[in-house]
Amino acid sequence: MEQIFDSLADASRYLQDSYNGHGTIVGADTGLVLKQCRCRKSTNHPVVYAKDANGYANVGVNPWRDDVFGRSNVTVLTPNDELKGVRNGIFLAGPASRCRKPIGWREAFINLFQLYNAPCTILNPEIAGYGEFDDERYRRQTEWESNAMYLATRIIFWIPRTEEHPALTTNVEFGEWNYADGIYVGFPLNSQHNRYIATKCEDAGRGTYNCISDIVRDVVHDIGQKPRTFFTSDTHFGAERTLELSRRPFRDVKHMDMELASNWNKTVRDCDTVYHLGDFGDWGMLDNLNGAKIVLVKGNYDREDEVPDDARLEVHENPMKVKMNRNGQVYTLVHEPCCDESSDGLFLYGHIHQAQLVKANGINVGVDCNNYKPVDINTIEFRTNGIKKYYDENVFCQKAGK
Repeated sequence: MEQIFDSLADASRYLQDSYNGHGTIVGADTGLVLKQCRCRKSTNHPVVYAKDANGYANVGVNPWRDDVFGRSNVTVLTPNDELKGVRNGIFLAGPASRCRKPIGWREAFINLFQLYNAPCTILNPEIAGYGEFDDERYRRQTEWESNAMYLATRIIFWIPRTEEHPALTTNVEFGEWNYADGIYVGFPLNSQHNRYIATKCEDAGRGTYNCISDIVRDVVHDIGQKPRTFFTSDTHFGAERTLELSRRPFRDVKHMDMELASNWNKTVRDCDTVYHLGDFGDWGMLDNLNGAKIVLVKGNYDREDEVPDDARLEVHENPMKVKMNRNGQVYTLVHEPCCDESSDGLFLYGHIHQAQLVKANGINVGVDCNNYKPVDINTIEFRTNGIKKYYDENVFCQKAGK
């Protein structure tokens, strides 16, 4: 267990006596950095914890931030706003005040994301009157939060659990999302009853944080890595027919759309490129999907008059070829495996949904064959290697048995 000093002054004296003043002091009750070590010459300087009885009282969003640093790349949406244009969405999950005054920890996160100026959309569910909603307003609030968590690229659970703020609904949300991709979890060292949360995070293969700054740093690094390339097909957003005929494991069309959007956004960041090999479906979903560039090879359900005017979107009527720089492999991108292109080379295709993952010269990138999410180039290369070296007649035969 970490040592917790009774005050910032006590922690500072300890660092002065033991480390010549070097080290970082983190609030044990809030996770806020109370004193930042400025020395860059050593990574061995400690992080120590001190009680910060004032809590988040002094935290507030800086109104002058844009005046000093220029226009921010950070957009903040609350339940008073429509979920529109959500890119690199970061949902701030955790306890909210049940009175008109917010707890303040979300403002601390927003301040730090603005300081990094990371291109993202902060999804902040806490608004005034949170604990005073009538049934209709509460239902709208709950729906907004649920949809925002689906659309988010990363979900941050910060759980400063106290008797006043027990974070009971946070427990439910954490249980729903613990094993999903893109989840970050933390709590102040002095928070109550978070041992079980920490244990479940360990089971899911992730650690926990005790400092807000550390989470923000890692999330910014996460969404800011160099661009990657993904492939997908046959999302069929909004299609009841596809839900039924492909026997997709979703309650209804809305659930299907939200799960597909969640898988897309928690896999693809807004700097990445996605090749979509046809049958996108409801184009109203595009505005909330990540991707710096989205290349569509039109499928049999993609209608010219329905494709939106989106600067990120590049549309191809016919098959196209792409060369992957990693291995120099050229792929022909088609919607239907049966096409007029030469049969030489390797194809990426969709159209047949879950019917067949690979052919002797092609790979199915449709969502039904790929856990309902886009496929990264590493997986494409893995399957390409399998086709060239390891798959045999048992994979490619037309009939089973003799």
